[in-house]
Amino acid sequence: MPRVITVKKARKDQGTCGKCGEPIRAGDAYRWWKFRYGGKRIRCSKPECAPGRADLTQSDFWISVYGLEDDLAAAATREDIEGVVEQIRELAEEQQDKLYNMPEGLQEGDTGQLLQDRAQYLEDWAQEMEDAVADEEDAVNAAQDTTYGGE
Repeated sequence: MPRVITVKKARKDQGTCGKCGEPIRAGDAYRWWKFRYGGKRIRCSKPECAPGRADLTQSDFWISVYGLEDDLAAAATREDIEGVVEQIRELAEEQQDKLYNMPEGLQEGDTGQLLQDRAQYLEDWAQEMEDAVADEEDAVNAAQDTTYGGE
């Protein structure tokens, strides 16, 4: 993961913010980071333009996981949570498919083990979410039973 550098006062114009598109002129504060391979990424100093975890990785897998975590945090209804759980399971299947599409010799190696661990992590996460939804539903039903006298 790259280190994010904060510059308090730019010496020269830096172009535009990679998120909001605002120009970053000489004298403005900004943030930048760079991966080992790829260009420099620049953002203005506004809080909403600060780089998130997904911005600081080049792994498609982790970008997807971080997006799902954000979706889960924003989920307001049970249906929203169930939708995220379905996406988690789809990502787990994608990891399994990648594993099965590898030659047999590689499936037993480090990359195969990584894909297997990722798929298992996602399946466990989806199961945790389903259990949490079921537990909450049971608690609501139990509260209704005591409120209405168990009828």
